[in-house]
Amino acid sequence: MAHIQFFAAAGGGGEARGGRSLLDDVREMCMSAGLFFQNVRGLYQQAFQVYQFALVCAVALEGHDSTSVADSCDNIGEALEMHTKSVEIRTQVYATPGRGHDTPLYWPPL
Repeated sequence: MAHIQFFAAAGGGGEARGGRSLLDDVREMCMSAGLFFQNVRGLYQQAFQVYQFALVCAVALEGHDSTSVADSCDNIGEALEMHTKSVEIRTQVYATPGRGHDTPLYWPPL
């Protein structure tokens, strides 16, 4: 329900902003934050979360069949794939005899 209230409040005001809505700006900020988390910091879970929010914004703005929705889905898939690969590597490293087993294999599940 909070998403619906947010979209109603954020969707307007495009005329004063050169035709762009606040929601479109939020979507772009989420995409940029996701790229930062994923590519600069390697924080795939955080990237996944902000990409999901960008997807919700894109659907609210343009409907289900748009390039923005496709881009968001692409980014979600890539972040999830990298998170899975990270978990596999950590499992391999920490399952090796002689390595410390007190370090968590992965951060909280998605």
